[in-house]
Amino acid sequence: MCRRQKSPAAGRRAFVLQAEASVKLSFLLVAPLVALLVLGAPGLAARQATMHPGQHGSGQHSAPSPTTGAPDGRVAPADAVVLASSALGGLEARELLSELRHLSRDERQFRQHAGHSRERIASDLLRRIALRRWALTDPANDHAGRAARRGAAIAAWRSDCYGLEHGVPTVEQLVAELEPVSRSRRIRLSHIFRRAETSEQIAAAVAELEALRSEIAGYEQFGRFARERSDSLTARRQGRLGTLREEWLQPGMEVLFEVGEGSMSAPLPLRGGVHLFWVEQKHPAEIVPALGRARRIHRERALEARQRCRETRLASLAQRPSPPAPDWKELRVGDWRIERSELAALHPELDPASGSAILTLLEDEALYQLAQRLGAFEGDEEARLDIIAGNAALDAAMDRRVQARLQPIPEAEITAHLTENTYRTTRRIAARYLSTPVPDGEDPIVFLDELQAFAAGLAAGESTWDDAGALLAEGHPVQELELTDVRDAAALLSPAVFDSIARLEVGGVGEPVHQDGLFWVVQVTADEPAETMTGEAARERARQVMRATERRRLRARLSTLVLEEIGFELTATPEQLAALVDRARALASE
Repeated sequence: MCRRQKSPAAGRRAFVLQAEASVKLSFLLVAPLVALLVLGAPGLAARQATMHPGQHGSGQHSAPSPTTGAPDGRVAPADAVVLASSALGGLEARELLSELRHLSRDERQFRQHAGHSRERIASDLLRRIALRRWALTDPANDHAGRAARRGAAIAAWRSDCYGLEHGVPTVEQLVAELEPVSRSRRIRLSHIFRRAETSEQIAAAVAELEALRSEIAGYEQFGRFARERSDSLTARRQGRLGTLREEWLQPGMEVLFEVGEGSMSAPLPLRGGVHLFWVEQKHPAEIVPALGRARRIHRERALEARQRCRETRLASLAQRPSPPAPDWKELRVGDWRIERSELAALHPELDPASGSAILTLLEDEALYQLAQRLGAFEGDEEARLDIIAGNAALDAAMDRRVQARLQPIPEAEITAHLTENTYRTTRRIAARYLSTPVPDGEDPIVFLDELQAFAAGLAAGESTWDDAGALLAEGHPVQELELTDVRDAAALLSPAVFDSIARLEVGGVGEPVHQDGLFWVVQVTADEPAETMTGEAARERARQVMRATERRRLRARLSTLVLEEIGFELTATPEQLAALVDRARALASE
């Protein structure tokens, strides 16, 4: 059975992205009752006649699997209880359980933030199941469902290395195999530093810091003196050095482990000058599992496995398809076929004359059929794929009918809308940055001072990024962030790093930030501030917002009409629905 894992975003094909994104966006943009629907479809009797139960992956409706009630395949008698009725058949508890267990993370968050009750969640999902069952009776929606199912299935199979044995042990397995490691003592420090080189300067600095030591009554005062008197660039943050491992310390600093927490050391001459340390916290040496090493080994082996997967992808095909001629009329792979006009409607981002794009589509379809023949998708995975296919088919049905009913927004209404609403562009920034661990053999205290001096030099125009080479660990070059939306920039750099530059102007340099074992220095190289939209740009944004609002209104109306047409009736009690939601949560936590 294919293990369900998250596939790397870089490996997704464009057409897969579109199909899966369409399903997820429908959850967020449509109110729970607004589950996608359709007017003007064939009559109910005709649609019932087109149903073909049991054909998984074809985009047609299949009877719910009796094993969807629980992960181990056991079916409680209560799973057969009918919770709602319609002209297309009753909806049983096991169908709702499957739907609840396969809710996307986005939809879970949507419902949580909306404050939906357990009964509301369950009843909304039952309506969506009924609407999806109705949409799947129309063969016109088959290709959309098939494309979404194929995309999700191939993404999962790809993450499982196409069913090939690749022998990557888990982190937990590696930890059990590796010898535990000894973690050295650690200490969190702040300091006041006076630069001194000659013996006379050192003696004077010792005397000065000794006198200062007698004046300091607590940590807050220590930080104030550090900001005012320290020669280190750590003075900007009240002398804080952070937590240091014992092996990072200069010779002579081991005496600090004898100083009590919340106390000051005596003035300590070290390389470059004299320090007065405040010991904030100490951690003893300990024997711990080799978790860090296990994670590194796992990453390395997983990378090797993914490379082997790429190399064997085409070898996994029963027969590699050939690219069609530029003027092709129909594509065929096994039991799947699609006409040129259908592909254009389903994947408008694909150029039908592009041999490479169409070949990729054909290869994934061949892989999908091979995976089916090998039994890669069973049980719970099969149920998940059925839900994805059904939601995509429902989207397709809704999109056609809603689009046919949308009317152009009158210009007068747009003008009136803009008198009450203002739209702004999104701020975009570009940056140059470094992210590096402490280089091997480098004193962390000295390294941090050098990094801060480099950042200050950049900000003052006294240094350039060419000077950063001596600071960087091997394999950590200076990088560029092209002009991008601030939300994307924050995701790439991490919120903590982005906060260090969020309020800077062009040319500004953020304070060095330590995040996940790396030290970051970031300089803003370009900044396009958010501005109020005017003219045609504002009108176009207003037009988009108003059309989206009208789409949601039409979807809600169409949903209600379809449910009335198929005679949907909720027969379950609120207590039954709430209990099923609780049961689904319990199953998910097992």
